[in-house]
Amino acid sequence: MVYNTKIVSIYNYLSYKKFVRGWIETQPKKGYGAFRRMAEHLNISTTMVSQVFSGEKHISLEMAADLSSFFGFSHKEERYFFLLVELERAGSKRLQDKLLVQAEELKNEAQKVIERVARDQELSAEDKATYYSTWLYTGIPQFGRDCILSVCRKHRHEATDSDKSSAFKSPVLDRSRSHKTEGRTLRGACQSHSSRCR
Repeated sequence: MVYNTKIVSIYNYLSYKKFVRGWIETQPKKGYGAFRRMAEHLNISTTMVSQVFSGEKHISLEMAADLSSFFGFSHKEERYFFLLVELERAGSKRLQDKLLVQAEELKNEAQKVIERVARDQELSAEDKATYYSTWLYTGIPQFGRDCILSVCRKHRHEATDSDKSSAFKSPVLDRSRSHKTEGRTLRGACQSHSSRCR
């Protein structure tokens, strides 16, 4: 069974043990039975799991691989989890420093991806104004609305400082046109961006 870890991001931790304890705290009944479920997945005793995450023992990389499937990590999350396990198992300060640098690099890469996805999904104020300016936008299916907004963004991003005024007078954004004309224009825009409308 795979457990959802989206509430607790692995990238918020530099200790795999603290991550697991943080995850347990988000579980129903304050994580009652979590060690038992992990032990069953790892095919070891509950006592050993408790000794690892509440004591000084460490899991092996083989156990780390099994726990990755238990938590349903993505490929990059799994790599980061492995680094945290190696970091705490490292026997010298020099090795710890090297692993820490690698962990921070993966963490920064993941943060950039998260920010880019959030930015792409967020509507700008201009997109919202265009969207809500007419009933037409709310009267078409979701895939059509997505296409229209992508066209809006395309016109905005392609405009330079010298031609912004003319670029934003494109048929897609021209609110002065009749609804009938606007509907024909938007359908044409979506057809030219068919890959985004599908």
